[in-house]
Amino acid sequence: MTVYSIPVLINSTIVLYVGFYNLFLWLELREKKDRLYFFGICISVGIYDIFSFLLYNSQSFETSIWCQRGQFSSVGFIAFFIIMFINKLFNQKMPFVFKILLCAILPRKGLTNEKNFI
Repeated sequence: MTVYSIPVLINSTIVLYVGFYNLFLWLELREKKDRLYFFGICISVGIYDIFSFLLYNSQSFETSIWCQRGQFSSVGFIAFFIIMFINKLFNQKMPFVFKILLCAILPRKGLTNEKNFI
């Protein structure tokens, strides 16, 4: 374990704790859906931090590529949940077609298996 990966690991545990706390609050009060979206943001950021931790500690090139793909896909989930959270927080109505496009494009951004990925 490198010294540079310790703050990332601490950050991921804090963010995951806050995320699960908001999930349990949402399970009690189901009418506040913004807590569910905040849980999604926290989990996505926590997963990003875990992939960063693994990337900092990787010893091989192949492992580094998979960790970066995990980071790219979690960035898509972060963007998705932030947009949904802001829309819910300000009581904005999003068109259904935009929701479908958002669900289809953003989370799959880092999961593509392109030949010129690097």
